[in-house]
Amino acid sequence: AWRSAAAQDHDHHDHDHVHDEHCGHAHGPTAEDVAGLRTWREGAALVLAIAMRPCTGALFVLIITQSMGIALAGVVGALAMGLGTATVTALVAVLAVWAREGALVNLPGAGLARALPVIEVLAGALIVLASAMLLGMRGA
Repeated sequence: AWRSAAAQDHDHHDHDHVHDEHCGHAHGPTAEDVAGLRTWREGAALVLAIAMRPCTGALFVLIITQSMGIALAGVVGALAMGLGTATVTALVAVLAVWAREGALVNLPGAGLARALPVIEVLAGALIVLASAMLLGMRGA
């Protein structure tokens, strides 16, 4: 039977193996890994590898809805969670690259650069409001 290299490497570990920064295998990319990226394809592969891990919140929703007999609602909910996370993450990434490249500094008067913190706070407040509304709908 085929087994991953990680599974094969665990054959020699003691049962009291501790997963920390000294355990001998990667638990995520390091700053050096990210700094060593040379192409957008390497970056995309790194993002994809990280994104493939299941979200514990989505797993919780799937387990609870399955036990309640409404598994399809759990699947739809998990997909909505993923779409929301992907949208916010993509937007933050685009804004971070745009800001890093100096786009805000080069604008006449740099008015947007001063307004950006206000926009970020308003976006955060919108997320909190949407979350509160969803929690309120749950109680109804």
